[in-house]
Amino acid sequence: MKLPNLKPCPFCGGEAKTSQGTTDPDNEFEFGWIGCQKCQCFINYINNPTGKRLATEVWNRRVNYEQR
Repeated sequence: MKLPNLKPCPFCGGEAKTSQGTTDPDNEFEFGWIGCQKCQCFINYINNPTGKRLATEVWNRRVNYEQR
């Protein structure tokens, strides 16, 4: 399932990107985040298909910068 494109940051209009990491290379628990490259606003998620999809939906559901 293809994820929707990320909308711009609702606070400053900056570009949003996703990233991921882990606290321990031997640990299967991974986390990810969606964040604004301009103002550094971000949200975290557990890095699995459901977590990333839900985080993308939440990021895109927030108030648009243009509507303020």
